[in-house]
Amino acid sequence: MRDREQLFLDFRATGRSRTRSWYSMDVVRQLLTGEIGRSEMDEENATFLKFRVFQIQGLFGKPKIAETEANLKGFEAARAKRLFG
Repeated sequence: MRDREQLFLDFRATGRSRTRSWYSMDVVRQLLTGEIGRSEMDEENATFLKFRVFQIQGLFGKPKIAETEANLKGFEAARAKRLFG
């Protein structure tokens, strides 16, 4: 997705996931590293993606998708609380 000359990358499960939710780069990265970051696809996130793409792909595979989505929804809720109180 592109907004005001910024590039964003979102992820979702393929195949028969129960949800059609998309998750932004910042919460996916937080799941893997514990770091709270930015969702904009900058050089740092591009490098992260380059070295972690297969690990990210594994998170959205059938064996892990339920756990992954539960964790990501929790990170999204925490992000909303940080941003909007």
